[in-house]
Amino acid sequence: MILNYEEVLEYMFNRLPMFTRIGPAAYKKDLTNSNALSLACGNPHLNIKTIHIAGTNGKGSVSSMLASVLQSKYKVGLFTSPHLIDFRERIRINGEMISKEDVCEYLNTYVDDIERIEPSFFEMSTVLGFWAFRKYQVDYAVIETGLGGRLDSTNIINPLLSIITNIGYDHQNMLGNTLEEIAGEKAGIIKKNVPVVIGRLQAETKSVFEAKAESTQSVQVYAQDKYTIIGRNFINTETQQALEVDSDLIGNYQQENLRTTITAIDELNKLGLNINEDELKTGLSQVIKRTGLRGRWEILQLHPQTIIAEVAHNVDGLTYLKIKLEADYSEHKTAIVFGMVNDKDANIVFDVLPKAAHYYMCKPNIPRGKNTSELMELAAKYQLQATECNNVQQAVVLAITTGSNTDKSLILITGSIFVVAEALEYWNERK
Repeated sequence: MILNYEEVLEYMFNRLPMFTRIGPAAYKKDLTNSNALSLACGNPHLNIKTIHIAGTNGKGSVSSMLASVLQSKYKVGLFTSPHLIDFRERIRINGEMISKEDVCEYLNTYVDDIERIEPSFFEMSTVLGFWAFRKYQVDYAVIETGLGGRLDSTNIINPLLSIITNIGYDHQNMLGNTLEEIAGEKAGIIKKNVPVVIGRLQAETKSVFEAKAESTQSVQVYAQDKYTIIGRNFINTETQQALEVDSDLIGNYQQENLRTTITAIDELNKLGLNINEDELKTGLSQVIKRTGLRGRWEILQLHPQTIIAEVAHNVDGLTYLKIKLEADYSEHKTAIVFGMVNDKDANIVFDVLPKAAHYYMCKPNIPRGKNTSELMELAAKYQLQATECNNVQQAVVLAITTGSNTDKSLILITGSIFVVAEALEYWNERK
């Protein structure tokens, strides 16, 4: 049986449990399937040099920043999730998505093993990434975890460097109800004698990381200890030298991600990669161009209204978003296209949403999507002005057509990666 690309996608999306669609029921709490499927494929993860990245927020941005910098000198694989529009966004080589033929070759070659092992969608996608990176002989592969770290499908690798961006409240039903418990799961990517960069120094999690680093004899580096941020300058605390960085990722939260990436490059250089300052600065200035990253404070339109897509989807991300709005868009009339998924703590999310905006509530087209009737009840509870919409597309259209049609009008699409994905797909069709 030989499947074409459309049949392969249907097989993957419908036959393999997919966390992004159904949630915790698709989450596999061990590495058995990942190890078994990788073994069936000849253990490709053992033949590539990797950097492993976990964290609650920012891991996708840091992964893309790091890949962009490394592309200045090397052939680089990048594995991220979820995808927004095209499944192949998850697996890129020097910014280019792998081909449809690659996806078909992988599934058709190993379909009997997949049927025998019964991996989840993410487990199968992870091993596909390793397989593709080996096939095209990348010099380095940047691997982003999907969920957590210790039991994440990607955690069968033994990387050159581990990176943990930060710890916040997300997926508590699977990772734990305290920051310490969540940090324990993320710390699971720290391997014996492998250095680890921690993006944010947090009192609640410091002892967790220190204990794990000590038990694995891993050098632990806090990005906050290495660099102080003053505007666009990153000041090395040891040498007092300033590195001025211009990035095409413009959200205010990206400063922390940039510092984490710069610190990671320092550690990789100690391992022999030899990325110079010009290559670092060029890579950080061309992240979107080099990696295809989307949905991070992505400006879709500036006139007559400003329209921005932002994948913030938990309390930390939405808090940064609120700060950004207050700092840069306080004079704008703001409309927010908003939707979320069921496994988020809606009350703590709604508690940080901007009060002055008008909301267009919508449900992303996945089983996990939270019903708009629930969103409207929460809006009333938190005294938010809101309009109930049938779907994401209608929410975007209503926000555009019923809002103020001036340069002081802002439409923000946020709350869920899946809301942003549907909005971007509609926007691409509309153009």
